Amino acid sequence: MIDIVALGELLIDFAAKSTDAAGSPPMAANPGGAPGNFLAALNAYGRKTAFLGKVGNDAFGHLLLGTLNRAGIETKGIRVDDDVFEILGSGESDGQIENAMPVMEQLLEQYPDADVLMALNDPSAFGGLAAIQGAGLSNRFLVYSVDGSPEGKAMVSSGFLTATCAQFPSRVAEEAVKQAYAAINGGCECKEVIVTVELLTKENVEQYGLDGWQ
Repeated sequence: MIDIVALGELLIDFAAKSTDAAGSPPMAANPGGAPGNFLAALNAYGRKTAFLGKVGNDAFGHLLLGTLNRAGIETKGIRVDDDVFEILGSGESDGQIENAMPVMEQLLEQYPDADVLMALNDPSAFGGLAAIQGAGLSNRFLVYSVDGSPEGKAMVSSGFLTATCAQFPSRVAEEAVKQAYAAINGGCECKEVIVTVELLTKENVEQYGLDGWQ
């Protein structure tokens, strides 16, 4: 009989484990997610636990499943989904164009069948895109990034980037000032404030302007 069942997210935490010859930190993939961690602790104290959720049918999904199984957590309720991106590899660019290009070149050598780039930010996407173009693979790749910078939006509008997830600096600043005033006056009870983002594609990017931040 199962004592406790958890429903929630499982994830991979990437942490730097060393520094390579170029000064970039190779990343270690560490299984995580609060519900899974909680069940593992309960199992260590003799409780029978199970997890309900979904993971991708890729290396990270199987790493998560294996970790839960080794912890004694029942995994029959976890769905392995083929209808997701398969993560082939990752690299560290520190968010810089000049770092992203050689990292992407190396990844393309290791994984010649890759067809999607998920970049840390717009500059990383630009560097990765340069490597993709240099390899003659532009027509095959989807390139996604995060920022919604003026340069990023222009690249989306031109069709070089598939999409950029736009952040809204003015909204962040406005909310930060509002919470600061509330704290000064003793009325700030928010531990977390969510400022929504927007996925900008070629279909909607011009609504947010191309000559500045949204």
